[in-house]
Amino acid sequence: MTAKHWRTLLKVLIMLTFISKAFGMSGRPPEGLGATRSVDLSGNVFQFAMPENFSRDMPADDLVERLDISDPDIFTNPDKNTLIRRWWDIKEPGFFGKQLGTVMMNISVRQVPPNTQRLLNSEPYDSRDRLSFMLMLTEDAQLKHPSNQYTGTVTPEGKTYSHYVPDFVIMVGDKLHPSFHDEHFNGQVWTRYGVSAPEPLLIVNYVIPITLDVFLEVSFYYSNNDNIGAPYFTDVAHEKLRPMLGTFHIQYAKDNPIKDTVENAWRNETTEEAVDRHKPQLILDLYGEDAYRDVYVELPKNIEQ
Repeated sequence: MTAKHWRTLLKVLIMLTFISKAFGMSGRPPEGLGATRSVDLSGNVFQFAMPENFSRDMPADDLVERLDISDPDIFTNPDKNTLIRRWWDIKEPGFFGKQLGTVMMNISVRQVPPNTQRLLNSEPYDSRDRLSFMLMLTEDAQLKHPSNQYTGTVTPEGKTYSHYVPDFVIMVGDKLHPSFHDEHFNGQVWTRYGVSAPEPLLIVNYVIPITLDVFLEVSFYYSNNDNIGAPYFTDVAHEKLRPMLGTFHIQYAKDNPIKDTVENAWRNETTEEAVDRHKPQLILDLYGEDAYRDVYVELPKNIEQ
């Protein structure tokens, strides 16, 4: 190869390195993951990598690489707002490890629902506010998974029910515990929460706002085989998929206010701190006057008759 060819090759390598850094693709994905994939959501680019040893028994549509999230029609049908869906067969470590179950991953964009529950106020949900975002996710999950609906099945233990969405917060003694947790991926704060479902199934969602009106949801559906303990299965499955979580990153469009929210504001206030900051109001509005008196002795003056 001539000196001219070497100089040309060097220029190409420098250019590719610059492009990779410009688009946030620094380095290779972790070992065991495939190439970094990108989805353009109206100028907001979601990047991730995933294990490529997908289940051979399940369908695998192509990744949606570009989607106009300002189009309200995409939210009228789950097939329109789904970016990708993949399945993995989970087995024990080792060559002769037995099959434990299956995990399905579904990545979609969802529209912020109107505030119809009005748990704390009647104002529209604000995706930049930590507490409002959690309240919104609770309502969205309940709309998507109607809880405690009778499935029509009767077991020796009694009737079986459909998906169960945990309450926004759970009060234990004088403390409030949110059902949501912070996850930090590549300098951005995601929100994790779970939903239980019938026929041993656990759904774990990782969520981040994209705009004020749209959020991205990465859902993992864990389903263990018969005679396989759910805790053991989920531990093995999570270990397989955990490296994928560390590749999540949103390159926000210029001037998108959500960028500062997930990269700065939410790093300064956790879900627990947001709940604690509104604790008196939450106890009074969600658990009533008796619960409030148990914690604070007396009601606020504007509440007492």
